[in-house]
Amino acid sequence: MAGIIPLPSTRISGALVRQRLLAQLQSDQLDLFRLQNQVSTGQRITLASEDAPAARRAMTLQRLLERKDQLRTSVDTGQYYLQATDVALDGVATLLGDIRGLAIGAAGTTSTESIRNQAASEIDSALKELLRTANTQFRGRYLFSGSQTNVKPYSINGTQVEYHGDDRELSSYSDLGVLFGTNAAGVDVFGGVSGEVLGGVDLNPQLAENTPLSTLLGGRGISANGALRISDGTNSTVVDVSRAVTVGDVLRMIEANPPAGRSVSASINGGVTLQLDAPGGGNLTVTEVGSGKTASELGILEATGVSTSPLVGADLNPVILRTSRIDDLLGTKARARLVSAGTDNDLLITAAANGPLYNGVTVQMVDDELLRSDAGIAQGQEYAQYDATARAARTALKFTGAGNDLTLTATTAGVAFNDVDVVIQSASGLGNSATAAYNPGTKRLTITVDDAGATTVDEVVNAVNGAGVFTAAHDPSAEGAGTYNGAALIDVADVGIVRGDTGNSGGAAKTLYVYVAAGQSNANNVAAAINAQGTFTAELDTLDASTASQAGNQVVSLGSTATTTGGTGTSLDVASGLRVVNGGETHSIDLSSAETVEDVLNLLNGADAGLHADINADATGINIRSRFSGSDFQIGENGGQTATQLGVRTFTGATRLEDLNHGVGVPTKRDSFQQSPPAFNPDFTIIANDGAGPVNLVIDASSAETVQDVLDLINNHASNNTGGIAVVAQLNATGNGIQLVDTNARPLTVTAAEGSQAAEYLGLLPAGSTTATDPAGVITGVDRNYRETSSVFTTLVRLKEAIQANDINAMNRAIEDIDADIERVTFARADVGARQRSLTITQHNLEDEDVQLRGALSEEIEVDIIEAISNLTARQVSLEASLKTTANILQMSLLNFL
Repeated sequence: MAGIIPLPSTRISGALVRQRLLAQLQSDQLDLFRLQNQVSTGQRITLASEDAPAARRAMTLQRLLERKDQLRTSVDTGQYYLQATDVALDGVATLLGDIRGLAIGAAGTTSTESIRNQAASEIDSALKELLRTANTQFRGRYLFSGSQTNVKPYSINGTQVEYHGDDRELSSYSDLGVLFGTNAAGVDVFGGVSGEVLGGVDLNPQLAENTPLSTLLGGRGISANGALRISDGTNSTVVDVSRAVTVGDVLRMIEANPPAGRSVSASINGGVTLQLDAPGGGNLTVTEVGSGKTASELGILEATGVSTSPLVGADLNPVILRTSRIDDLLGTKARARLVSAGTDNDLLITAAANGPLYNGVTVQMVDDELLRSDAGIAQGQEYAQYDATARAARTALKFTGAGNDLTLTATTAGVAFNDVDVVIQSASGLGNSATAAYNPGTKRLTITVDDAGATTVDEVVNAVNGAGVFTAAHDPSAEGAGTYNGAALIDVADVGIVRGDTGNSGGAAKTLYVYVAAGQSNANNVAAAINAQGTFTAELDTLDASTASQAGNQVVSLGSTATTTGGTGTSLDVASGLRVVNGGETHSIDLSSAETVEDVLNLLNGADAGLHADINADATGINIRSRFSGSDFQIGENGGQTATQLGVRTFTGATRLEDLNHGVGVPTKRDSFQQSPPAFNPDFTIIANDGAGPVNLVIDASSAETVQDVLDLINNHASNNTGGIAVVAQLNATGNGIQLVDTNARPLTVTAAEGSQAAEYLGLLPAGSTTATDPAGVITGVDRNYRETSSVFTTLVRLKEAIQANDINAMNRAIEDIDADIERVTFARADVGARQRSLTITQHNLEDEDVQLRGALSEEIEVDIIEAISNLTARQVSLEASLKTTANILQMSLLNFL
């Protein structure tokens, strides 16, 4: 409560008295107004300025209350969806239990055809009921389509059920930072997507300048705020790479911050490669800064040093992204950096294909003008040639006159005769003759002619050929073919004037020759020539560019050379594509148009083959799954190696025999013996022909555990590959299965042994057959490694088929699958129930928190009503007193003091 404003006791003016009294009245009225507001609103403060600390705490509490209110709404909504899910699942397990009992009855030995037909009809009804449940909607949202709530999750086409949703969970917040699932994806309840055909091959994407640092080291990336120290043995510098996003950023930062007075080139060659400029000597080391680990994470930690040799970094193992290029998978390309003096003229050379084939290729510039009698190419006409074999050095001599120009070619291929100087000198008295002599010390070929001009060009040719180091022939480049005149004389004016130089025209095996206009061809010209040739690609080295506009505009040094390294692995075969069997249909999926991993995924997912393809969890390969229930699913080759390279072929040498035939395996004759089986139990016989008569390859498959074991038993049979017998067992080039090929193209027969179904279960014989013959010697088996989607729909379809066929073994397998389905549905419903209980507890907690928060907020901003009324009464009394005092004082005049 504000105090009463004091009045001075000394002599004062009447104006001051009135001012003091009015101030007192205003203060009392303001306090009354404030207290009346508090009593009427129940709020202690209405403006933040009235109590700033309390107002700040109150705003924090109000925001928290608002967030908690929204959380309660989310929890309530989640409860509604989970309750709807629980209601939809009510009775599914019971229905499956009824079907299980029906199947057990139908599998009995006393079941009749009428009983089986009735059972099949009930299964149809159950299938429809399950589909209706699986497609349940609540508040316009499909409950079992994963995150795609606007997509009807299941559709049926004949006996095949396709799942259109995904396996993702819809999440909402139940508390600050706490998520809960509001749905049960159909794949977790009913099934609908097959087990993954795992991409078991690491596709090993190449490192590139645009590779994000976050994708390195299997996706772990490099540590934040990184730095490394580079030293030449005398001076060192710290390179801060904390702002780098890509590998190219790191390379630029390293090259921009070399040790004092030095230069460091940074490039990619499998990993990061660094090299100190050789003329300055020294010892290149790369170490950590403090307790950091950036150098080791980038694979270039080198404390001992590599002198001025290249420091080749370790494999940084980047993960696959959807943007990863197909050309960069399954290996690395050979690379080289072609460096010229100055800036804006360095090139990065890359092989067009992965693998070691183009490792060790030398890239060299050749002055085209030295090789021909005409003027040679002009700038813009550059061309490139790749030669896997050594190429001989050569040069041209242009003489005065017509029909007498020559090309000289070294008799030995390679670089030994590069930079050979060819000179013409004269001597008296030679007449129509000439001599030629080669000096290996000075690398000069001297041709001597008559000083009176009597020597013909034929004699020069004979002299050069006679020397044995070079061969001479007519050069038609200037005058055209058919213009050679061997009787043409060598003009004495050519002596000392006509010269030749082999330059860099000769090369070792595996050389890329780039023919240029010396002193004119720039980096852009050279890159265009290499790219047009096609064996390699060339691009400008951005680290050498002074500005973007000047990049590639400077001349490439004629002496520039480079050698490629780092090529590994192979290239992905996208031209062949995949052969997929799914939904009772065979699909040939063409991947030839794919340029990136995302293109491959889109082509697979959009092939109308019921596939779901994505990058695996480790981001090292591709997984493929089937969306179809009720049918078999297989992935094979389409004449190439695509499925094998991607690691998604479902029938390989590593396939275990116990997994074939829906898990039945491959029963052998040995299995029929309960005790003491013979040492050798024939399962099938391959009857080949050695040209004179049949030869039997008897196979006991009981020791085989994998498909490759079966292939080895056949290929390594004692009677095979000898005496005119050559039978090859291999995987089918198209599709899957085992193929037997007589390389002599003679008739081939497979016969099952009595009491063994091994050949049939391996797919070498048709179902129910005991023999198969091909007069051309090629027996192509079928794929018996059936993949399928584990779902209630697959179970019911398989059960119906088994009952109609009266297949007891298949019925028993279906009964086991029903047990798994019941367990899956029961677990899903239990999970939904557990989440409901958790949310109920959360709701109670949120209600308690709301009470506590509102209480705390009340303490901050709400008024104590009793205290406020008491203060209001006191202030009213004070105001009345002030008014009386004012009235008394204002009634006085000067006469009162006389």
